[in-house]
Amino acid sequence: MKQLLLIFTCVLITMQAKASESGDGWSLSDDGTLTITDNFPYSPFSKYPWYSYRESIKKVIINEVVTSISDNAFERCSNLTSVVIPESVTSIGYDAFSGCSSLSSINIPTSVTSIGGYAFMDCNNLTSIVIPVGVVSIGRSAFENCSNLTSIKIPETATSIGFRAFWGCNNLTSVVIPMGLTSIGDKAFVNCSSLTSIEIPESVTTIGVQTFAGCRNLTIIKVDERNAKYDSRDNCNAIIETASNTMIACCQNTIIPESVSSIGCGAFYGCSSLTRIVIPQSVTSIDNVAFLGCSSLASIVIPESVTHIGKYAFEDCSSLTGIVIPKGVTAIDNNTFCGCSSLASIVIPDGVTSIGKNAFYGCSSLTSINIPDGVTSINNSAFYGCSSLTKIEIPKSVTIVGWRAFWNCSNLKSVYCFASTPPVFGTEVFNDENKNLTIYIPKGTKEDYEERKGDFNFVEIR
Repeated sequence: MKQLLLIFTCVLITMQAKASESGDGWSLSDDGTLTITDNFPYSPFSKYPWYSYRESIKKVIINEVVTSISDNAFERCSNLTSVVIPESVTSIGYDAFSGCSSLSSINIPTSVTSIGGYAFMDCNNLTSIVIPVGVVSIGRSAFENCSNLTSIKIPETATSIGFRAFWGCNNLTSVVIPMGLTSIGDKAFVNCSSLTSIEIPESVTTIGVQTFAGCRNLTIIKVDERNAKYDSRDNCNAIIETASNTMIACCQNTIIPESVSSIGCGAFYGCSSLTRIVIPQSVTSIDNVAFLGCSSLASIVIPESVTHIGKYAFEDCSSLTGIVIPKGVTAIDNNTFCGCSSLASIVIPDGVTSIGKNAFYGCSSLTSINIPDGVTSINNSAFYGCSSLTKIEIPKSVTIVGWRAFWNCSNLKSVYCFASTPPVFGTEVFNDENKNLTIYIPKGTKEDYEERKGDFNFVEIR
């Protein structure tokens, strides 16, 4: 009887040790170990057969017959803590380990030459990683939102870093860009807020837009003086595209040289410690999102040489108190001063013909504004939330007042509209708090205004 009981116990233990789930080329044991014994049966239109057990997977062992980890192989295995990758593997596919939020370390063998896009995206417990010699490209968003990643070693064999490759790696304190790398993609290091310095080697020939945007603790930026495409002239602590004299990446210690003609897209994006900057007369253009999120910037003088200010250029510069727009500027673009909550005064030149969507959205300290004669359109939500405005004068040149243009201007008491032909008013130009608002209009136009926008008190004044 004792012998039978012993045999039964051994059989039971053996059964428990066996896989609880399995299929062609894979098995999953009760302890959460997924073993891959054959190359992945890749199908772009379906999930892997173990996907439904992904939350039970704690460890992955890949057999040496496997040569590549296919796209989406272990996507969202949120309890995965350990992976054994053999030397037979040469590539890691798209989304291979994306969302493996418990994975704190991984050893990538030297046989791997390619890391696909999104491969380790949202692995937010990953603290360090060594990319092996032999890897040529780091794919788009490969390590995006690996928020606990503190160090990374990029091999000298790498020639490109993809779009958003290290976006949101906000604990990454240093990165060495190796000699031999030629391309850094758009937004590659956005919001790597612990980076303090960056050096661009001679070999780099392409740097995308907003590459270092949001790296708010950057204090040192250098370009190798032998680089033929980019420079850091006059020890400016910035990256300048040499041929176009466009400043493309800056930091809180940047000084703009007098030879610079353009402040490029996102150049100062997220430099939240920047308190002041001098823009020289050589600059003619301030591009999109150039100073977005420079929340400590209290004042800035834009020289008369500037003729273009792009979308979102000063959005969320919440300490900015006043600004004079140069005479050569002809449009206030979308979101240009959106969120500038301390902005109390602004001078708009006579040459401006349009005020874009959300241009002054949330400028809650703005007490007055002069819209020059010549402006033809005040677009959607242009002055939304300008709660300190008490009076608005809409010049006779205006033909369009967009949806919610003055919505939530809660202290607005009077509006003067000087157009003999009523502008086209969007819906909800003013909100319910302004139902008793008086709109003063030219003599003899009341009937036309009431026909165009009949829910307000129109008073003829001349």
